[in-house]
Amino acid sequence: LVAVNDDLGKDRGKPCRLDDLVGNEPNVTLRDDSILVNPGLRAYRSAFLAEQFWPRNPVILESAHYGGPRAGKFWEDGRLYAESMEAYRGSYISIHWHPREFLIENQDFIRRMNLRMGYRLNLLEASWPARIPRKAQFDFVSRWKNVGVAPCYPGGFVALTFKAEQGGIVAVFVDESWDFRNLGVDMPGPQSKIVQFNNGISRDNTTNSVQSLALPVPGSAPEKLLCSAFALNEMIKPATYQVFVSVGARDGTPKLALPLTGSDGHRRYLLGTVTVTAP
Repeated sequence: LVAVNDDLGKDRGKPCRLDDLVGNEPNVTLRDDSILVNPGLRAYRSAFLAEQFWPRNPVILESAHYGGPRAGKFWEDGRLYAESMEAYRGSYISIHWHPREFLIENQDFIRRMNLRMGYRLNLLEASWPARIPRKAQFDFVSRWKNVGVAPCYPGGFVALTFKAEQGGIVAVFVDESWDFRNLGVDMPGPQSKIVQFNNGISRDNTTNSVQSLALPVPGSAPEKLLCSAFALNEMIKPATYQVFVSVGARDGTPKLALPLTGSDGHRRYLLGTVTVTAP
């Protein structure tokens, strides 16, 4: 993946048209490393380019040196940086400053950004039979939603893992019928916040340089209901097992971190137990 700075192709007095230069090249994405160099409508200027990139690849943003907007009284608890993340659908967000000092002064801002940046797969509901006869079929029903600003670019498949009391893996079940790359994202709508920014044509805010953009409505992404059909084999003996969920490769290897408790340290998350009974 090649990240191209938004300044590429910019001519004085004209809006930058980076999208015209790279076209639909699948392995190129956008980087804007000048967020909040200037205050107000000039805090970010290339949000209109992001729609050419974020549906395919993660967008990268970086702020100005934190000390600048802080001293200039336009940091405002990171309000415009958070707004730019929504406008660009940012997945990688970096801060230009001394890490410990920034963390101490902006813990709430960091938490808010972490809850929205990139993709965030929320498991809203999961159910399975409490008891399953040995060698029987069963359904694992799960409901998912992406509450981040960007698509789940790496994709993945839902998996269920049974573990014995000592922690050993007894069985792994994978639903290959649906890829999380297809999970929808928040979109603009009637309830969108409308923001304005200066696109860089002029330092002055004019009718040509100021553009409007509708931000995605938080929580508007569609939910995905999966009904995964699995079957036990004769190797799974009657006992009570721990049930873990994960999202990852087709072979059941977990790949994506989920905002769930009960991690086994390998991106599997404890949901409960199941008892396999004699047929």
